[in-house]
Amino acid sequence: MAAQGAGSAAFVRVAWNDPVLVKPILEMGVDGIIFPYIKNVEDAKKAVSSCLYPPRGIRGSGPIRAIAYGVDDESEYIKKSSSLIWKILQIEHVDAVNNLDEILNVEGVDAIMVGPMDLSGSIGLLGQIDHPEVKKLFDKIAKKAKEHNIPFGAAVGYNFKAIQEWVARGIHWIAVCDDYSLLIKSAKDILKEIGEILNHKK
Repeated sequence: MAAQGAGSAAFVRVAWNDPVLVKPILEMGVDGIIFPYIKNVEDAKKAVSSCLYPPRGIRGSGPIRAIAYGVDDESEYIKKSSSLIWKILQIEHVDAVNNLDEILNVEGVDAIMVGPMDLSGSIGLLGQIDHPEVKKLFDKIAKKAKEHNIPFGAAVGYNFKAIQEWVARGIHWIAVCDDYSLLIKSAKDILKEIGEILNHKK
C-alpha cells in the first residue's frame, strides 16, 4: 500500500511457490509476484497458473483491494488481470540454470530474478559470488534471458563491483539493499560519529 501510494510498483516475494500463499497476495492488488526456488518447467507453470483465472490458470475468485473494495468493476478486473500482474521467477539453483530454456518458454513468465547467494550454494560454493564457476552461471542466465527476450534482475546487496558486472551483462533492475542493512549501516555510522566525538574530548 505504501509503495503504490507513492507511485511505485508493489512486488511481493511469496514464501513459497504455493497457490494457497499466492492468492491472498493477489487479492491485495499487487503489481507483481516473485516466486522463489524455481527449478524446472513444472515449477514455472505452477507459478504462472496460480496468477491466472480459469481457464488459463487456477486462481480463485475474490479480489478485494485489487478492485478497490468493490469500487471497480470485478468483471473488468478479471478480464485484464493477466496483464496487470508480473510473474517473476527466482533463479537460485543450478537446476534452474540447466532448465532455463524450458522455463523461459513457459507462456506467462514475465521476468526472472537471480539469487546469487543460493545459486552459489547449489554448486557447493555458498557466498563465493566471485568464483569463476558461479560467474559462468550468471553469464549463462543473462545470455538465455536475452535470447528469450525476458527481462532479468538480481539481488546483489550494495556491492559496487557486482553491480558493475551485472550492468555489463545487460540487467534490467538490481536489488541493492534491504531494510536491515540500512538500519545496520545507519547504526554503525552513528556509533562511529559518537566514538569520534568522545575520543576528541579526551
